[in-house]
Amino acid sequence: MRRSKGFTLVELIIVIVVLGVLSAAAAPQFINFSSDAEKSRLYGLEASLKSALDITYSKAAIQGIEQQSATCLGGKFDDVNTSCPDGGTLLFYGYPAAKRNVLSNVINLTDWTVSEVGLGSVIRIAASNAHIDNCYLTYSEATSTSEPRIQIYADNC
Repeated sequence: MRRSKGFTLVELIIVIVVLGVLSAAAAPQFINFSSDAEKSRLYGLEASLKSALDITYSKAAIQGIEQQSATCLGGKFDDVNTSCPDGGTLLFYGYPAAKRNVLSNVINLTDWTVSEVGLGSVIRIAASNAHIDNCYLTYSEATSTSEPRIQIYADNC
């Protein structure tokens, strides 16, 4: 008598059901990875920005310009337009101004979407235009009474 070597239909169905249950349990873990990646990217930008601010303030302190309300680091200050026309970095109280071209002097923002908020003392940075309203970082420039503030809004990434 010949013996058949193979799986029965019942065995195959059981294996398919077990694989289906395992994949249904694991799927939510994989779906949330993109959101976690966007949040991690924002926290990485925050750390880089804080380091860049510390270095910029240190350079300003060495030159003795950290207490000035507006000045340029590495260039001549245009008092009328509050700008650095020759490529310097515009500083308010020793920290970079909240403008894309100014922050680009201290940190690489080529892969980020940047927009100015309100009257120009706050800048919003997001991974893309799609995230500019729900998953972003804000940078508020320094004032006479406070250092610059960096806040992350990552609840809706």
